[in-house]
Amino acid sequence: MRAERTFEVRSPRDGTLVATFPLDGPSEVAAAVTAARRAGTVWASRSPFRRVEALVRLAHAFEEQSDELATAIVAETGKPLAEALAEVAVCVDLIRFYHDHAPRHLGPRRVGTGWMFWKKAWVERVPLGVIGIIAPWNYPRTIAMDVVTAALAGGNGVVVKPSELTPVSTALLPELFARAGFPDDLVRVVTGDGSTGEALVRSGVDKLSFTGSTAVGRKVMAAAAETLTPVTLELGGKDAAIVLEDADLARAAKGIAFGGFFNAGQTCISVERVYVVEAVAADFIRRLGAEAQAPGSGLGGRS
Repeated sequence: MRAERTFEVRSPRDGTLVATFPLDGPSEVAAAVTAARRAGTVWASRSPFRRVEALVRLAHAFEEQSDELATAIVAETGKPLAEALAEVAVCVDLIRFYHDHAPRHLGPRRVGTGWMFWKKAWVERVPLGVIGIIAPWNYPRTIAMDVVTAALAGGNGVVVKPSELTPVSTALLPELFARAGFPDDLVRVVTGDGSTGEALVRSGVDKLSFTGSTAVGRKVMAAAAETLTPVTLELGGKDAAIVLEDADLARAAKGIAFGGFFNAGQTCISVERVYVVEAVAADFIRRLGAEAQAPGSGLGGRS
């Protein structure tokens, strides 16, 4: 049974109500982890080659549902449709990437034994169990699916907690995985705010992936440390662009405007500061200002 408490998702464009979701607590999160662990036991028994066969079907499912996924992304993030469709396309691309490369990296690998030449040795990679994922709101499909796909290729179950601002497209995932023939409950979704995320950190998952702010990342790591749960953190950065005296200033201004304003600037690798050689600084600043103000330039994205 889902939590009785709920929260609303509203469009950042005009504030209209998009959907209402349950605010899952520790009991709902624990049930999701238990279900994913049970399904993961079956999934882990398959070879890497059998696991990636399902990824091909998953890529097809994403392609077939691309319009529905993109519409959900637009509703919850306010992105232009073209950028939402790009998110779906990136998901398809990374799913196919893992299909093509995962078996080579996950299969048994013969290694040397040094001076113990009469022995034989192999490296064999085994699944961790259940991977918990706390995903951000700026790319609700792409960032989460990157971790989900890697976890599944490795033979793990998954529990995804999307941002409370953007759970709409994530809620479509279980149906997509079911259509692709994955075991029931292998990918579970829990929804809620920071308390739901904390419950996931403390739920006994075997590894946790968090993408978000440095401040929250510190809290996630501290909570995970109590149970020695391995954590992967992708936190904020300050990405710089450098413009030298021999640069093509027109091209640099266009590229930096795009890099700074793409996705409303809410991108982990967006341009956040620019270092310009003094000799060309005035010319570059003039060009960048004009580029930022031009319709269809940086603001709102480029076609």
